[in-house]
Amino acid sequence: MMTSHQIRNLFITGMMLFAVQSYALNASIATTSAYQELSQQATSETFKYSHYFVFAPATGETINLAAFAKVNATFPLPAKDYDRDSQFGEWIRPIKNSCLNTRGVVLQRDSSVGVSTNSSCTVTAGQWYDPYTNKNYTDADDIQIDHVVALKNAYMTGAHTWSNAKRCLYANYLGNDFHLLSVNGPENMRKSDKSPLEWTPPNKSFICEYLRTWLEIKYIWELKLTPREVAAIENQLKENQCSTEDMTVSTAEIQANRRYMEANKNLCQ
Repeated sequence: MMTSHQIRNLFITGMMLFAVQSYALNASIATTSAYQELSQQATSETFKYSHYFVFAPATGETINLAAFAKVNATFPLPAKDYDRDSQFGEWIRPIKNSCLNTRGVVLQRDSSVGVSTNSSCTVTAGQWYDPYTNKNYTDADDIQIDHVVALKNAYMTGAHTWSNAKRCLYANYLGNDFHLLSVNGPENMRKSDKSPLEWTPPNKSFICEYLRTWLEIKYIWELKLTPREVAAIENQLKENQCSTEDMTVSTAEIQANRRYMEANKNLCQ
C-alpha cells in the first residue's frame, strides 16, 4: 500500500507529464496553423509584386500564348478599389432590335437546341453543356454566365486604366465564343474571381483548353500576368501535358477580336 508521500509524488509526476504533453500538442497545433497560413499565402493572389509578366511579342502568323516576358517594375495597382457596378456596369442589350440582354444572348448561343423565353424576355430553358463540370443542363436557372477572366482580375491587371465604356464592353463582350461561357452556377461561384493560381475546372480534360482561353483573353485585352499566376499556369501546363499546339493561336484571330473591339467601342454608350 502506497504512503501519502508516494501518492503525492505520483500526482505531481502525472501533472508534469500532462503539462509537457499539453505544451507539445499546443506547439504542434500552432506549427500546423502557421504552416497552413503560409501555404494559403503562397497560393493566393495579392497583386503586390516587384515585377510582373506580359506576353512575348508576336513575330509571325501564330502566337505562343505560353511565352512570357518579364517586366522588372512594381506591379501597377489601381488607385480605386474594385467595384463591379460602377466600373463595369450591368448586362446590356447588345443586339439591335433584340430584347435579350447579354446573358440571354450567350445562353441562346451556347444552347444546342432552341431556347425558351418568358414574357420578360428571359431565357428559361434550353440544352447547355458545361465544360467545367462535364455535365448537361436544361434549366436556365442552373446556368451562370462566366467571365473566364473575371472582372476583378481584369481590373487588377490593367482594366483600371480603361474608360468605363471599354470596361462595359469587356463585361458584355461577344467578339468570340469563349470570353463568356454558359456554366454550372455553383461551380462558377466556386471559381468566383480566381485565376488559375487558385482554381481550374474539375473537368480535367478541359484544363488545357481553359488555360489557353484564359491566356488568349488576356492577350487580346493586353492584360498583365502576376508572377504567381504565371508559375501556376506553367505548372498546370506540365501537369496536364498540354502541348505547344494547345497554347497556339493565329495572329489573325487576335486581330479579328481587336477589330471587333474597335467597331464596338461605343456599344455601352
